Amino acid sequence: MNTDHIPGLVPLPLDGLAEAISTPCVGFVTDAHLALLPVVGPVVDALPDAELIVIPAGEPTVETVDVVARRLASSGVGTVIGFGGGSVIDTAKLASLCAATGTPVEWHLGAIRPVESSLDVVAVPTTSGSGAEVTRTCVVSRCGRKSWAWNDLLRPSKVLVDPDVTLGLPRNGTIAGGLDALVHALEASTAPDAEPGAVESGSAAIEVIDDVLPVVVADGADRAARAEMLDAALCAGFAIDLAGTGIGHGVGHALASLIPIPHGLAVAFGMWSCLAWGMEAAPERYRRVDADGTLHERIGALLVTIGFEHELRKWATTEIDADALALELARDEHRPMCLNNARPVGDGEIATVARMVSEAWNTTFA
Repeated sequence: MNTDHIPGLVPLPLDGLAEAISTPCVGFVTDAHLALLPVVGPVVDALPDAELIVIPAGEPTVETVDVVARRLASSGVGTVIGFGGGSVIDTAKLASLCAATGTPVEWHLGAIRPVESSLDVVAVPTTSGSGAEVTRTCVVSRCGRKSWAWNDLLRPSKVLVDPDVTLGLPRNGTIAGGLDALVHALEASTAPDAEPGAVESGSAAIEVIDDVLPVVVADGADRAARAEMLDAALCAGFAIDLAGTGIGHGVGHALASLIPIPHGLAVAFGMWSCLAWGMEAAPERYRRVDADGTLHERIGALLVTIGFEHELRKWATTEIDADALALELARDEHRPMCLNNARPVGDGEIATVARMVSEAWNTTFA
């Protein structure tokens, strides 16, 4: 698919990484799992004066980002490579901003702060899902809940796309990442104020994911399919950068506060639980990506094909209380996503959505 419209995209293979480096001193950020991959050592060794920074696997915390920022600042790094999924790339992005400005992570959360500089960031995505490599946002965990940072300087200056680094991604990670990208594409392209670029990018991503995600789930070594999924995730990420996310992400973040569930699975369950409800009230917004009226049927078939319910059952160890979910969903950090939905979810609809989601969860996994 065509990704020429995405800012900063550099279609270089991994062995061309040195060409994307603009400064002599480099920070290489990855996580503890990825650091063990055989591809990482030679890449770091090939970069002169590289500072290897290994962070814990899993979603980044305020504390982790602050530690990385201090490492970058003390090492005199000018360019930061984020080698990993959304958590690693978000850590590299936000730590680079903090290191360049001498500010703590907390200062950037929940508001757009006036800053003038950041370290140069090169993103190398190893998953096909978050779109963090092309967005101006970062998500970090603060006191067990997700918080956001926004800034134009958070978008990486370059993105390297090489399907070879995704070939070892396990089946569960492939499913979760692919679903995250699907939800990004759907929510951005149906958002109330979605501009044409978001609709175009989101629609293209939906079509590719519908066709290709079952292929990479069935055969993770299919390099061509992996390349298509990387491009789809880029387009979906670009779409949410333009138009934002919706109720699937609001529910997913609230759900993850109650159950330790992977992000991609959580937002996909939130999206799927609310999809028919949204399409009923805002059909014109879904027609942007559903000209033939088969969207609901196609997504349902896709979820069955890739084994979505089977993946969810690994995390469905408890029932969801509708009131508890409603309290989480009503938090200020979720409000923008709720209101940005194709069918906006205001204060009066939060209890309805929470009840709908909890009933779907409890009925499915009783």
